Amino acid sequence: MKKLIVLVCSFFIISCSSNDDTVCCLSTVIDNDLNITYVDAEGNNLLEGEDAITVNVITVFHKINSEWVEYSEANLDAPKGISIFEGNSGKFLRIFVSTKTDNAMISETKMVFDDGDENIFKTLISRESGNIIVTKVWIDNELKWEASDMTARNFTSVK
Repeated sequence: MKKLIVLVCSFFIISCSSNDDTVCCLSTVIDNDLNITYVDAEGNNLLEGEDAITVNVITVFHKINSEWVEYSEANLDAPKGISIFEGNSGKFLRIFVSTKTDNAMISETKMVFDDGDENIFKTLISRESGNIIVTKVWIDNELKWEASDMTARNFTSVK
């Protein structure tokens, strides 16, 4: 057993040695979620109540090679790329935006409701040290958030 522990520890030490200035890590951070609360004109949360919006009425598309492709990954906890959570101030929708980027490191994700309403989320993606992190967010072509804001990526949208 001691030999196995020494062997495993040696593997990690050897695999993380490097002559350059890059940071070596044992895991990758993928930080690509946005939190949105949809409200009506009176400020009522549309994700709560009897006629609440559900994930079943929303389809998510990722823009890949200039084409909108419906997102579906059955093996994930959020197979449609969205889920609804209960927060301190009520329910919100969490969308996991695309990590597929163009040459400018911009990804595009479209969320379409069954009533025809839609939102397009553009995100600037950073890929430093093996991590994937959203650093800017545009919703319907309006810049809404930057990492330098030092705030959570929480938004409210009137629907």
